[in-house]
Amino acid sequence: MPNFARALEHYKSGRLREAEGICRQIISQQPDSLDVLHLGGAIAHQLRKYSQALAYYQQIITLNPNLASVHNNLGVVLKDLGKIDEAVAHYRQAIQLNPNYPEAHANLGTALKTRGKIDEALAHYQQTPTIGKR
Repeated sequence: MPNFARALEHYKSGRLREAEGICRQIISQQPDSLDVLHLGGAIAHQLRKYSQALAYYQQIITLNPNLASVHNNLGVVLKDLGKIDEAVAHYRQAIQLNPNYPEAHANLGTALKTRGKIDEALAHYQQTPTIGKR
């Protein structure tokens, strides 16, 4: 049986194709595994398989609509597809679920900036005190 820990190890080591294969096997047997779907979405996004990434993230949201990280990640994929307004909606949902989510605030700020909403973008950038500070 395929092993999630092994898929995650491949992913962390940059062996995306190997991780992708294991995730597909697990999903075929356990289609409601949120962790595997999330990893599958991340892998698909990195491999620029955007429609697959969207499908994984949308499946997770169907199973559990209250995961801020999934809404944020879905927003990133949508942004990469040029669907800024849809991305904004998911970033906003991520922030509604977790108001102290710096990455979602930064992503929303960037999306709003591209829409010319500078003041609103700035307000979200100000919610990202940990972004870029090491």
